[in-house]
Amino acid sequence: MSVKDFGICDNSWETLAKNRSAWRAGITSGAHSAEARRLDETEKKRAAQKARAGSTSALGSEHTCPTCGKDCRARIGLLSHLRTHRPISTSN
Repeated sequence: MSVKDFGICDNSWETLAKNRSAWRAGITSGAHSAEARRLDETEKKRAAQKARAGSTSALGSEHTCPTCGKDCRARIGLLSHLRTHRPISTSN
């Protein structure tokens, strides 16, 4: 699996491995390119996730506090938030 990720043909890796300097050069360059691809994919994934998070908050939600207008992601979050607006009862 790593040999494919490193861009080494699975048919010719044995021949390449016989020449130690060529093998090391192939592994080193393959590792650099595989790491660069991995970082690029991670950055794209992170950007897409941030875009999704930003678009959902911009649209508003169906769970909005009627008192202060705070948007909650879930109904349970809104119910929990609404408790902050209850008057504090003092029983003496």
